[in-house]
Amino acid sequence: MASGGHPEGAALVTRHDQLAGSLARLQRLAASRQAALMESVCRAARQVALEQLIDWHCFLRDAKQMHALCAAQEAALG
Repeated sequence: MASGGHPEGAALVTRHDQLAGSLARLQRLAASRQAALMESVCRAARQVALEQLIDWHCFLRDAKQMHALCAAQEAALG
């Protein structure tokens, strides 16, 4: 454009370069934001899985205690 003889050619090229730089920064920001969002979602999913695992282990512990109690009562009655 600048070599085409347009009176504002140099200013247009400069403005184009500025806009291209701004676009690149916005794209990097959007990618960074998307990565942070995905990390947050993954962290929440891991937290839910951990809580479920803890609940499962508590259930197994309680079941083992109940089994031992029932076996002791059966032996005492038996």
